[in-house]
Amino acid sequence: LLNNSVQYLKQASLMIVFNLLKKVISPLLLRRHVQKSTFCFISSNVLQITSCGLFATSAVDKFKSSSNFRRTFLLAFYTAMILLRTVLNREIWFDPLGKIFGGWGLYEDGQFTTESIENFMLFVPFSILLLWAFQKELLDESENIRFGKTVWKATKVVAVFSFMIEFTQLLFHLGTFQISDLTYNTLGGAVGGVIYYLGYCRKRKNKMRNRGQLSEH
Repeated sequence: LLNNSVQYLKQASLMIVFNLLKKVISPLLLRRHVQKSTFCFISSNVLQITSCGLFATSAVDKFKSSSNFRRTFLLAFYTAMILLRTVLNREIWFDPLGKIFGGWGLYEDGQFTTESIENFMLFVPFSILLLWAFQKELLDESENIRFGKTVWKATKVVAVFSFMIEFTQLLFHLGTFQISDLTYNTLGGAVGGVIYYLGYCRKRKNKMRNRGQLSEH
């Protein structure tokens, strides 16, 4: 009986010590795990922020030093704005072909609308930025550019881009597919090509005039 009692006391003492150690060590391990997880989370965020900061710094330096980078960046930014307005920020339409022949005038269903003007004006800056960024690639000419080729290239690229937008709207039911949108967008691209050609000719004329004045002096 005495031996059984001693054995029982030993087991009870071991259980008590085990429970005490469990209560003391468990929070420490949990805290260590939390600290380790927090440290990893903070470290990853710091690395991401640092890498983003380095990328932003290099991008700003590139933007300041390279004219080609500025042109491409502005074109990409404006293209993103076009996609945001025409595709990404549109509501779901259950009948995207319901107004396929609409949108030509300033009045629709008895209400005044500027959608046709907006569709025209939207692609005027786009074609200007496009020709400004990729003049050599599109026109194959670095100094003298021709009027017809400039307007044709701008019109063709804008027509293809506009059709892709309209097809995306039709495919995913984002807005309505309208022939008027495609037409006004293409006309805006053609006008942008004309404006770019006139601006380029004026700039080239001023450059030649300045060269002539410098040669006289």
